[in-house]
Amino acid sequence: MPIAKRNLLRDRLPLLTFCLGLIGCSEQERRTIALVPPASIVVADETLLIASVPPGMSLARKLLLQSRFETQLTNLKTVSSCGCTSAKLDKDTLAPGGMVALNYVFDGGVVAQSQNVRIRLFSPDIPSASFMIDMRFKTDPSQSDIQVAATPKNVFFDELWQKEHKHQYRFVITFGEDVPLNSIDVSTSSDFILADLQGTLLKVTLKSPPVGKIDEYVAVSFPHAKGTYSLKIPIRGEIRPLIGVTPKFISFGEIPRGEGMTGEVLIKATNGQLEQPEIVLKGDWKIQSLEKVTGRTWKLRVFLKVLAGKDLRYGTILVKGNWRGEPIKIPITGNFARGNVSSTSATHAK
Repeated sequence: MPIAKRNLLRDRLPLLTFCLGLIGCSEQERRTIALVPPASIVVADETLLIASVPPGMSLARKLLLQSRFETQLTNLKTVSSCGCTSAKLDKDTLAPGGMVALNYVFDGGVVAQSQNVRIRLFSPDIPSASFMIDMRFKTDPSQSDIQVAATPKNVFFDELWQKEHKHQYRFVITFGEDVPLNSIDVSTSSDFILADLQGTLLKVTLKSPPVGKIDEYVAVSFPHAKGTYSLKIPIRGEIRPLIGVTPKFISFGEIPRGEGMTGEVLIKATNGQLEQPEIVLKGDWKIQSLEKVTGRTWKLRVFLKVLAGKDLRYGTILVKGNWRGEPIKIPITGNFARGNVSSTSATHAK
């Protein structure tokens, strides 16, 4: 078969894997394959594959990759061998001979170390192969001239939600002698976090943060050589709602089929009076009653409305308030026994 009809390049596989190692190819095909470079994806600037960072900092870079395929590659994806390095392509389609940018971030950690990282590129158009980009990184304490550090190193809090309340924190930032102070950029990971750097004093304000777990950061960054160095200051903690619930979840275990499942939840204000809370149920359960016990406490009773049908039952009670963020979630689970199971009570709560 003439090589033009065989269309070797457009088979989207590295050429040297064709014909089972050239066994079964004609002499003409072997000579033709030997003259054509293997289809691949290459890095435009290999100097960007090696880097050092000061402890506690990260490095972001952009790699330009070029295709040597004669067919378009689609649905390109990347996988990193190390959690210390994230990698993302700026597009998922690569034209023949075209370029794509791979943006990666290496987080050096706080301990001096060397790290080999491999980024794999996949496409369904090259099902038998992936392309690997090997990088070498080092967390190097001797690079103090480009280091940025913060005192304190992080923030952790556990507070009740307050309307329009501002949480304020201060950090002293130190800069290495080669850090370009006129190119410093300060950013935050959330719109409720404000940050202002004046000289070496960084003021951070959390403006009415939402109820729930908080895992955010403030980044102090600067451009240097062929990348961007950053120090991320963790902002972590929890904002608790103004009410609490007991129990935290309801589990009915195994109940005889045909017997109902009824559960109770006490809803109590952390302080002050509690107006009637807004309750939303998802799943198979319905509200049976919601009654006021004291000025600060309400009792909610829920029951399984539909007894026929599936054995396993799931639901969620959502208790909503006037706070910013997610409602309180109380999971409900239960199942009907397939045989005869005795039960002293159909009400179970934990």
